[in-house]
Parts: sequence; structure tokens; C-alpha cells
Amino acid sequence: MNQKPTDLLLSVIDFFGILIPGAVLAFLHGNFLLSPFGLSMATLQTLAGWIPAFFVSYVLGHFLLGFSMPLNRLAVRFPSKETTAYYKAVCTGLKLPPEVPYNCTNVFYSAFSFIRIHSPEATAELERQAGEYKLFRSLTLLFVLDIPLAAVSGSFSLTRLVISLLVVCLAAYRFRKLFDWTYQLAFDFYLQLHESATGDEP
Repeated sequence: MNQKPTDLLLSVIDFFGILIPGAVLAFLHGNFLLSPFGLSMATLQTLAGWIPAFFVSYVLGHFLLGFSMPLNRLAVRFPSKETTAYYKAVCTGLKLPPEVPYNCTNVFYSAFSFIRIHSPEATAELERQAGEYKLFRSLTLLFVLDIPLAAVSGSFSLTRLVISLLVVCLAAYRFRKLFDWTYQLAFDFYLQLHESATGDEP
């Protein structure tokens, strides 16, 4: 397989879902998190320090992305009427292995695989939407963690508590909306691409 220079760049999901939340966490609590290693954010602010700062943000972002995944299971339990309608329409044409249960998450990833094979343009749009909801999902967890981290590091205040709780509420609300829209978009892309490929309604 021939690789292009663009293949080495960060994807939309890497940038929005991993790097940005990791950078915010490093900005807020970098000194506290790095102190056990004898480092501080000040040591990473030089030109030579940008490379390790990038990797610190990227690693922290991966932890936020992974530990925030249970929020998906919570969000998928309360789909909108539109998402439920799309899900039922997709289930009539999409086949899963016998041992894989039909649920919204499994159908979403199977539809996503179909979209990847048949339309790079739709895949790019869907990845952009997924990157956005993962950004706000990670930010929701980040500002939940900000409260105990601020208390342990000695930077806790009532004002910070109020701001963190407000950001948690706003980020969770935005995550929920974008998550639902991403599932709707994936199901709609699948239906349209399936109809174009077969010439029939799925």
C-alpha cells in the first residue's frame, strides 16, 4: 500500500477528540500531573519543549477519550425519535453476524464500515461529526475531574467549582446533541448509499 504524506497527519478525530482535550488538561493541571516525573509545564514552553508538550497532550487526551467512553452507553440509551426511526430503517437491510446482537451501537459501527467502503466523502463528514462529539465527551469528563484535581493540587475555589460544573453541564448537553446527530447522519448515509448501490429501498 502506498502512503501519502497526508496519511501521517492527525485525523479530525485525533485533533478534536484527543489532542485538544489533552492540551486543555495539560494547561489546567500539567504541573500537578508532571511533578512526579520532575517536570513542569514551564520546562515544555521552550521551542525544544513543544515536541514533548505535544506528546504529553496527546497521551492525556487518549486517557480522556478512553475513560469517557461509558458516556456513549449512557447517551445511546436515550435516542431521539428521529434516530430511532433511522435505526429501525437501517436494521431492515443491514445484516450482522448471528452472535452479534442488534443494538444501536453495533448497527452504527457496521453502517460506518459500509460508508467507509462506498464513500470517502461521506466518511470524511462522518469522521468530522464524530470528532466533534468526542471533543465534548472528553471535555465533560475533563471538567468532572477538574474538581477533585483542583482540590488535591490546592487550586480549588468556590468560583472554580461553579465554573467547572457549568462547563460540565454545557459540554454534556452539546455532546448529547452531537452524538445523536452523528448516529442519524451515519444511518442516513447508509440508507442513501445502500439505495444507490442496489437501486432498491434498503
